[in-house]
Amino acid sequence: MQNNVSRTETNILKGIAIIMMLWLHLFSKGNEIGNYTDFNLANEQPLAYFLTRLCTPVSFFLILSGYGLAYLYHNNRLSPRTQVPRLLKLYIHYWLILLVFVPIGAFIKPIQYPGTITDILLNLLSWSHTYNYETWFLLPYALISVSSLYIIKIVERVGLRWVLPCAFFLYLVSSYAFSRYGSFVYSHLAVALLFEYTQFLFSIVLGVLLFNSKFVKEPVVRGTFIYVALFVLSALRCILPTAAFDPIYSFLVIVLVLRLPMPQMVKCVLGFLGDYSMIVWLSHTFFCSYLFHDFIYSFKYPLAIFVVLMTISLLAGIAIRYLATKTIALLKL
Repeated sequence: MQNNVSRTETNILKGIAIIMMLWLHLFSKGNEIGNYTDFNLANEQPLAYFLTRLCTPVSFFLILSGYGLAYLYHNNRLSPRTQVPRLLKLYIHYWLILLVFVPIGAFIKPIQYPGTITDILLNLLSWSHTYNYETWFLLPYALISVSSLYIIKIVERVGLRWVLPCAFFLYLVSSYAFSRYGSFVYSHLAVALLFEYTQFLFSIVLGVLLFNSKFVKEPVVRGTFIYVALFVLSALRCILPTAAFDPIYSFLVIVLVLRLPMPQMVKCVLGFLGDYSMIVWLSHTFFCSYLFHDFIYSFKYPLAIFVVLMTISLLAGIAIRYLATKTIALLKL
């Protein structure tokens, strides 16, 4: 099976996804989460808030993960045994981030950090997310990774034309459960984990579809058409901001971006952001939400706020990656 998407292109796509994530977390609640000056639309909504409708980072990352898992499978490198070291490396980054930020939190917010011994252990396992709620993604993703061999085998045996609608149906059911019975689901962590796992399946299967697709990079259309298609897709997403089609929207954006003519400088910047996307994802809300909220939003304008958060998160990410690399080498993983 041909590898349609190179590592460089994957990093570019991850760069787009991490931009989506930071913008979404900064402005998804309008001025309720932080005061900033922005252009208001006719309905009195800030433009920055309106643009969050274009941001679907979770499904974006999951589709790319599904692609990577399919690539490993077709190269006979995917099994629960091989996934465990990869997940351990991910958790080492996560634990180092906690090691850096939780002691800082103990000084700034001693009521919340570090909490009881139980709080510490559950957060280390990512079973609880009282330190940083955005890490809710970790545990269901780990379970998906460990079981991915069997997921892809089912896809191969049954066929994508049957698995895709089934996975989409399960995605809709789990999304409905979160939207209508959220208080019950979130109060029972095991139930929430089950629904999160179910919800992730559709994006993972879309990633497998991406790997198996021959049309992804065929130069059938010109760059102008790609720009128009992206504009129309973005407009539809803004008009119909339902989460029910987040994975489909993300998949279409990925396919279009892979055909998009892009200046080399833009590729380099997005690739760099993508290379650090995992660390930025795990750490940025410590800056913008939990510990340094007022400092981040003191920059007043959405673009300035975003650039400051991205810059600080990247600087922290460089230091954390250095520590993680040394730790992983020491453990010979």
